[in-house]
Amino acid sequence: MSLLLVPALAVGAGAYAHLALGWPGGRSPGSSSGTIVQAADVGPGAAVSGTTAPVQTVEGRPVADTYVVASRPTANRGDRAWLYATTSENRAFLRFDTKPMIPAGKQVVGASLRVYVLKVAVAEAGLEVHPLANDWQEAAVTARTRPAYQAKAVSRQVAVPGARQWVTVPLSPEAISTTTETSIELLHRVHNAQLQLASRESANPPVLQVQVATSATTTATTTTTTTTTQRTIQQAAGVRPFDMPSTSTLQSSKRLVFAHYFTPFPRSHDNKPASADYYARELIPPDGENGKHRAYGGLMRDRPLGRSALSGDFVAKDLEAEVSQAIAAGLDGFNVDILSLTSRNWDRCIELLEAAHRVDPDFKIMLMPDMTTLDDDSSAALASAMARLAKYPAAFKLADGRLVISPFKAEAKSASWWKSWLATMKNTHNTPVAFVPTFLDWQQYADDYAGISYGFSHWATAHPDSASRTAKHAAKAKAMGKLWMAPVRIQDVRPNQGIYDEAGATETLRDGWTGVIASDADWVQIPTWNDYSEGTSISPSQSHGWAYLDISSYYLARWKTGSRPAVKRDGLYLVHRTQTYNAAPSFAQTKVMKIRSGAVSPRNQVEALVFLTKPATVTVTVGSATHTWDAPAGMSRKVFPLATGSVSGKVVRNGAVTTQVTSPHRVTSRPYVQDLEYHAVSSLR
Repeated sequence: MSLLLVPALAVGAGAYAHLALGWPGGRSPGSSSGTIVQAADVGPGAAVSGTTAPVQTVEGRPVADTYVVASRPTANRGDRAWLYATTSENRAFLRFDTKPMIPAGKQVVGASLRVYVLKVAVAEAGLEVHPLANDWQEAAVTARTRPAYQAKAVSRQVAVPGARQWVTVPLSPEAISTTTETSIELLHRVHNAQLQLASRESANPPVLQVQVATSATTTATTTTTTTTTQRTIQQAAGVRPFDMPSTSTLQSSKRLVFAHYFTPFPRSHDNKPASADYYARELIPPDGENGKHRAYGGLMRDRPLGRSALSGDFVAKDLEAEVSQAIAAGLDGFNVDILSLTSRNWDRCIELLEAAHRVDPDFKIMLMPDMTTLDDDSSAALASAMARLAKYPAAFKLADGRLVISPFKAEAKSASWWKSWLATMKNTHNTPVAFVPTFLDWQQYADDYAGISYGFSHWATAHPDSASRTAKHAAKAKAMGKLWMAPVRIQDVRPNQGIYDEAGATETLRDGWTGVIASDADWVQIPTWNDYSEGTSISPSQSHGWAYLDISSYYLARWKTGSRPAVKRDGLYLVHRTQTYNAAPSFAQTKVMKIRSGAVSPRNQVEALVFLTKPATVTVTVGSATHTWDAPAGMSRKVFPLATGSVSGKVVRNGAVTTQVTSPHRVTSRPYVQDLEYHAVSSLR
């Protein structure tokens, strides 16, 4: 059994705030029998003989799964990449080898099943789990030979909000066998639910999560154990303060959101654990890649969430995971940065197109030739390459069949050059194009390119003053009869170029979305999904976890549906740097970053962004200073002075703490290297 141990975190200090394990819910798919993914203290009140008993979460994938169809009594479905679970016609069976999952001397104190939903026709609660005998074989069981149905459920009925997302079903601890395998049956109580789930043969197999503890844990209070188990499940489920609308609801909107995908920075370059992979060895250390980044203290300050080594085609699995993360956040697609027409970056564009279609045929890849690196390629070569990519089903096309092309820094070529290129695409390659150029300064070039463009976009700078101009830009594009693809930025910190923008914590991100909501924008592009060298990533990362993606999803849902998502659970996000902007690094860094000309002034602050179901008292501690305010229901924000030490926060209502978190990113007066990115942490992840 492959084990991955994460150091214990104190629940009372915001455990589960930083589970850096990559796959949805922290899943590590390297072992079918089980993986220990988390250890955490049970918390206050759970003391046993003067000690606190640790609770660990162990994960396993099915060793067998299938479904049966009542109307086809002799049919076997054991080799399918999906499962169906309905009221009677279809029943899904799963078996886990749980005996080796339970460490010696441990007992089960909680459990949950995570399943990836492919399709569902209803949103009402109805998915439930029943125990099942182990006397069935995946390749042989049919509706006629199925194990006997057991009426008593081992779960409550759970709602399935929509397709292309993970759903967690809490299970009774007694459902888990510690001496043999554990079989379960899935069904949906709502008529015509048409629930389709990914099977173990898919890229998103079911995951059984079991919380185990020493026997002494049973003497702890029931309330404390239950709270710990709920928090563990909540962490694995990736809970936000709000519930996202179903994927089908979001995809039905004509408003589209894309994130810029930068091919040089995948989840993993070499399929190694995070502590020893290429990011850790070469891209973050100042002396990495033979010291070529030494002057500025290393190429990047952040990196993708780590993960354990994967079996099989890890590149495909990583891309599928990223597509799944994007879909869960409400994105409609990626606009892929095409840096070359050969080499590994070109191959990764093709692999991304293939992965997107495998995960969800509705997730689209917008082609974005990067004219800062393709400037020397001929018009014919670029046309031929884009026509090849257009043949992939995931390539984004309009309803009339036109391929959407949005070249980055389109102004690198003249409007007449592009006009000739568009004619080549149509006449030579039979691929008509909807041209949506992305400019570094779109207003300077809009008039020249208007005659050949379907719409416009620009890259924008990552500070609040830039974000506030969204409505004006959209209005100008609309007055020209063009579609507007608005940028929503996060931050921009470039060690190798020696510049950064002051993002104001999440102010740039939130103002960008506020501007989109108030404007007549048609599409949104988020620069970027994963460009860690410029500190612009919104994808789940080591430095900001899922925080930026969560916050963006809140505004995205509001823009697409026209309504603010209801706050369903208290959540607290803390956002801060790990140094003051003028702190000197201890490493011999000869090139330091300076604020970009024309940007807003740099700030030393901690932001607390809170989502509350009801009014409550919020307390934020920064170093030795404690700040308290009475926050209203809904979303609100406060900023406080940055100080050295730890940063933590909690929400208290009626004398009880409803949510809390301690940032894993301490503030220092003497950083090793200059790091001006904002870090973030959520109390719900």
